[in-house]
Amino acid sequence: MNDRPDKRTGPARLARAFGSTWRGFCAAWRGEEAFRQECLLAILVVPLGLWLGQDGAERHRRRNSDAGDASAHGDHLRIGSDANPPPPDSWRQAMP
Repeated sequence: MNDRPDKRTGPARLARAFGSTWRGFCAAWRGEEAFRQECLLAILVVPLGLWLGQDGAERHRRRNSDAGDASAHGDHLRIGSDANPPPPDSWRQAMP
């Protein structure tokens, strides 16, 4: 299966691939302003996305639930597993 005896396999191959990738990132950082801008933007946006994540809407709903009218604060927008309940059993039987 391995026709070339000098071809690396296993951890050595993985280390060499990582080194090549790292050198490519370094070259892109040095030579491409757009790449630098995207990396810096990702440093800001990725943590924000992780913080908001799946709970962002729920956090908003909890914060505003004590304020009075639920519909004025977006509680009428259902988010979660109960937002789209499964169809009744009669529908499932009729579908192919």
